Amino acid sequence: MKRFALTLGAAAIALGMAGVSAHAAPFINGTVGLSDSGIDLPNLPTAIVSGLTTITQGSPAVSPALGDFAGANGTGTATTLVEAPPSGTYTITVGADVFTFNITGVSGVSNTALHVVTPPSLLGDAQTFNVSGTVTDSLGNFASTGFAGTVSLSGSCNSTSPATNPLSCATGTAAGTYATALVATGSTPPSVPEPASLALLGSALVGFGAIRRRRRAS
Repeated sequence: MKRFALTLGAAAIALGMAGVSAHAAPFINGTVGLSDSGIDLPNLPTAIVSGLTTITQGSPAVSPALGDFAGANGTGTATTLVEAPPSGTYTITVGADVFTFNITGVSGVSNTALHVVTPPSLLGDAQTFNVSGTVTDSLGNFASTGFAGTVSLSGSCNSTSPATNPLSCATGTAAGTYATALVATGSTPPSVPEPASLALLGSALVGFGAIRRRRRAS
């Protein structure tokens, strides 16, 4: 009888744990792209986006939005992104649910200095880096989930005449754009998605960002 009682108790515990597991919120799975041309450009005239460590971004267009992010509103939000110590957020809205990406890691920062893109006068520079952190939703439908992604900054301007070293942007011709690709990994942070997924989404976003209306900065 004692052995039966122990067995019954163990079975009850197992069933209880199974019930908790069955009702646990799922992790978030999906990819989202955000892009806009609203970057502050404090390093002019000898640099546009290269060398930035604090990126003040405009409200991004949301595209693509896949997986649990499918059906997201066309516009998200972005706060100032700081590379060290890492901070910043993006949000997107799907129906009544707001997903917030909280950046806690920045790595692999790579800068391309101002250079001649198309002779004689079109100049450009760039910066790319990786981000990681946690994404949550406002309705609590999902468990807190790790995400990873890439941020690509691109700058362009017309050179002062003539275009001689050190290169310099002519007043009123500079514009900066950003393209961010984020992948919710479907697990607790930290976790990193397949590099190929980020590369593919990042390439698509760079092309998308290039056709967005550019804001002029003096």
